Amino acid sequence: MLNEAETRAKLIDPKLHEAGWEEELIVRELRITEGRILDEFGNRKRGLRPDYILFLERYFPIAVVEAKEEAKYHSAGIQQAKKYAGMLSVPFAYSTNGHKIEEYDFTTKKQRTLDKFPSPQELWSRYSLWRFNKVLPFDKERDPLLYPYKIVRNKTPMYYQIYAVRSAIEAFLEGKKRILLTMATGTGKTEVAFWVSWKLYQTGKLRRILYIADRVMLRDQAYNRFEPFGGAREIIKEGKAPKIRDIYFATYQTLYSEKNGKRLYQEYPPDFFDMVIIDECHRSGYGRWKEILDYFKEAVHFGMTATPKRDDNIDTYAYFSTPVYTYSLGQEKKDVPYLIGIMNLLLHNLPTSHIYKTDTFAEDVRKIQERDRVDVILTNPPFGGKFDERFKYNFPVKSSDTELMALQYVMRKIKQGGRVGIVVPEGVLSNTTGPFVRVRKELLENYNVHTIISLPKGVFTASGKTPVKTNLLFFDKTGLTKEIWYYEIQPPKGMKNFTKTRPMRDEDWQDCYEKWKNREISENS
Repeated sequence: MLNEAETRAKLIDPKLHEAGWEEELIVRELRITEGRILDEFGNRKRGLRPDYILFLERYFPIAVVEAKEEAKYHSAGIQQAKKYAGMLSVPFAYSTNGHKIEEYDFTTKKQRTLDKFPSPQELWSRYSLWRFNKVLPFDKERDPLLYPYKIVRNKTPMYYQIYAVRSAIEAFLEGKKRILLTMATGTGKTEVAFWVSWKLYQTGKLRRILYIADRVMLRDQAYNRFEPFGGAREIIKEGKAPKIRDIYFATYQTLYSEKNGKRLYQEYPPDFFDMVIIDECHRSGYGRWKEILDYFKEAVHFGMTATPKRDDNIDTYAYFSTPVYTYSLGQEKKDVPYLIGIMNLLLHNLPTSHIYKTDTFAEDVRKIQERDRVDVILTNPPFGGKFDERFKYNFPVKSSDTELMALQYVMRKIKQGGRVGIVVPEGVLSNTTGPFVRVRKELLENYNVHTIISLPKGVFTASGKTPVKTNLLFFDKTGLTKEIWYYEIQPPKGMKNFTKTRPMRDEDWQDCYEKWKNREISENS
């Protein structure tokens, strides 16, 4: 029997080649995470590396393959393959011993055993049927999703930029006339706009593009980034309305200036542009760009903003509706939580950082080793939100509720004798559906839940929007639950709940804190 390396070389590679996967479409052992830092010298554990990632185009991953040695069961690696597929947002996962092949198709949520790998054309057909309800031709010269990225000065796309480009193009191919991307400052919105434009332009999906910025510096930055378009570019300057190029760059102010008794943008026919890109389309420019977009109403309107939906930019989201892709501040390369964490370490004379960023739900909690567990966990996890449904398979009790996933995670991440403080919505303790009952049963039988503090609405929100009642849940891993001290904090007199203008303050905790010291019984506890 062949070992894993021999199985890959002698059995799996030939099967991939027979199915039409050329070497340029196969990437082996690509590191997709850095690996956890082990010590103050920066040494790390080995990062996650799928055995194979299959690509339809250099930056269009479509499948993950996990290899097992010939003697092992062919499906032994399917859970690992599904985990990697979830992390990479690819729709197909495979496990094989070189003979039989186990496939999991996320588009149909079905698993089956195969004798050979599907070809690139077959996976594209299945993907496009799922995404667009029709099979699109596998044509790399005419399909913008498959058309190659234009790489300039070795500036290759980051993984989140790949997803942003794909999402925008998919929305375009679906016929959407208003497309919005929400991407944090510094994550390369201009790069994304260039690649989207390049792919659509080169495949003949559109011809004329207008790029609008709110400052000359951003206009010129975009003009320079679109350099591969060469002589097809033109900057619109005040008093001039050139019409012989394909790609135009302007500021709101210039387009809104007057010429011959009318606005400069009115010098162009309403159907002149195929797509109008609005950079930083936040509320401050809404009146101007909305008027310009209304004039060029036949064009696709492609908006980009760095600010998530909130009260002061609601007009933008009302116009564009839900973003086709969001890369939020919490995912940014220098996000605020990371900086706050580093600052606190420095302030407390702990200069060595062991903070690392990852998608918690992407980790299979059943495989957490004792050496990876921690002594203390304090967390306010997201609840009422959404996550990649594929990550449900990383948890013993599968659920679509993020709060239940987070609770399962901390239960398995804590060491023997360790302590946990977690914020959970009220429903975690009262919901009578199967998943909640099973998780509560395990929590009470295997962990010591010693304190629950009930908080009124307004202290925390679901998905950052809706005020909900929550509980502070405190437990440790020292044995089963025997006695729970419970306290219900009431909102101030005359109020039903806390609000943004009257948030919870230190004095609202005082009675709870004093009674907690001796675990007193009172009208609130």
